[in-house]
Amino acid sequence: MKSNDQNYIINFIKEKSEKVYKRGIKEVTDFLDPSEADYCEEFLKKQKDRVTYSFYGGYPEAERKRLCIAPIGDEIETSDFDILVLEASSRKLVREISHRDILGALMGTGIKREKTGDILLLSNGAAIIADKGMISYLTGNFPLIKNNSFITEVFSSEEYSFPEVEATEKVINISSWRLDGVIAKAYNLSRGDAQEFIKSGKVKVNHRENLKTDTILSENDVISVRTKGRFVIIEELGKTKKDNYRVLINIY
Repeated sequence: MKSNDQNYIINFIKEKSEKVYKRGIKEVTDFLDPSEADYCEEFLKKQKDRVTYSFYGGYPEAERKRLCIAPIGDEIETSDFDILVLEASSRKLVREISHRDILGALMGTGIKREKTGDILLLSNGAAIIADKGMISYLTGNFPLIKNNSFITEVFSSEEYSFPEVEATEKVINISSWRLDGVIAKAYNLSRGDAQEFIKSGKVKVNHRENLKTDTILSENDVISVRTKGRFVIIEELGKTKKDNYRVLINIY
C-alpha cells in the first residue's frame, strides 16, 4: 500500500468495497498503518448503506490493523482477519534488540511489511503479529538477530497474553496549543529543535505527516515524533497564575 498517496488508497478501497457489494463476499486487506486506515474509514463511512466494516490488529491498542469489509447484515468475526501471533524468545539475549532490528531482520527474509502487524518487544524477544499465511514461513525461517537465536511459538490472538502498553503521565505548561510549543514541552526541547523535527517530516499528528509548526492541537490528538516516540493529549487541567495552560499528556 502506498501510504503517502491518498488517491491510491481511496481507489484501492473503492474496488474492494465494490467487490463486496456486488459479490456478497467478505474482503480482508493486508495490515494498514494508522494513516492508511484513516483514509479507508473516511471512504467507508460514506458506504454504510452498501457495506459494513471493521478493523482488527490482534489486540485493542494495535496501531497496524487489517480491515475486513463485509456485506450488510454479515457479522465480522475475529477469525475473518486471519491473524496469528508468533512469539520469538531467547533463553538469554547476547545483545539487546530493538524494534528496528527485528523489523529489518524480518524484511531481510523476503517478507513484505504489509504482511505483519505490530511488533512488541519482550524481555527476551518479541511478539510479532502477522498474516496467518506468513506464520509457517516465519517459524521455519526465523532469522538470527544481532547474533541472537530464537525459539518460536504460535498463538491465536485471542489466547495470547499481550504485554501491557505502558504510558508515562506528564503535566506540561504551554502558552498556546501550537504544535512546536507542545512538542518542546513534552520532550524538553527548545522550540527551535521542535520546529526542526516538524519541518524535516519527522512529526505526525493523528497519524498523518504534519509540516506546519503552527498547527493548533486539541484534546485526544496523537502526536508522533520520529526517534522520540509518541504522546497523547489527555486533557486541559486549567491555567497557571501566568495564564499558561496546564495540560496532561501520556507519553509512550
